[in-house]
Amino acid sequence: MVQPDEAALPIEALAALMRPPVRGFVGAVLSAPVTQGTLRKLAVVAALPGVDHMWGKTGTGDAADGRRTRVVWQVGGLLYRGRPLSFLVMAAGGNRHPLGRIESGAITPLTGLLLRTALHLSGDGR
Repeated sequence: MVQPDEAALPIEALAALMRPPVRGFVGAVLSAPVTQGTLRKLAVVAALPGVDHMWGKTGTGDAADGRRTRVVWQVGGLLYRGRPLSFLVMAAGGNRHPLGRIESGAITPLTGLLLRTALHLSGDGR
């Protein structure tokens, strides 16, 4: 697990630009995949003790023929016990050997397993 060199990332400049209504909107948009979208199966992780402000985004990349999926990914972040953590899970094939026709939600169980394992290793014990 990669962690930042500093205990807190400096956010003063960004926070000054983002007034409360904007901050609320951005938070809702970024958390929507976890609360009601492709990553909604990660709600179990978002509900763990110590987890706060979880967000995510998913995507796919098609093979050259445009009919089969070459790569799927899930990326996101969360605060865990006040520490910012991020994740990226990617499953890739290639133009010669694509994955078939799958969508990014297909790897959500793997993402959940990896996140629960990472949090366990960080001391959660669940």
